[in-house]
Amino acid sequence: VRVEDPHEGLSLWVNVREPQLLDAWADRCASKGVVFYTGQLYEFHHQPLPFVCMGFAAHDLEEQNQACERMAEALKEVRGKRP
Repeated sequence: VRVEDPHEGLSLWVNVREPQLLDAWADRCASKGVVFYTGQLYEFHHQPLPFVCMGFAAHDLEEQNQACERMAEALKEVRGKRP
């Protein structure tokens, strides 16, 4: 993924380098208690976009770190690096 400093706001737009894994990654993250929205939700015609929107304002730093760890684990699983 690629993340840019949001400069303002309450969420991050994250560019996903492997968009073909996006839906599977989102599903796997949800099974681990981490929910984010894919760019498709924000596209007028609901076409796939290689982005996710991640809100962070409601979580403290420890919760954010835990979410990132779960997301990384989920991505490894989706890529087939872990059973």
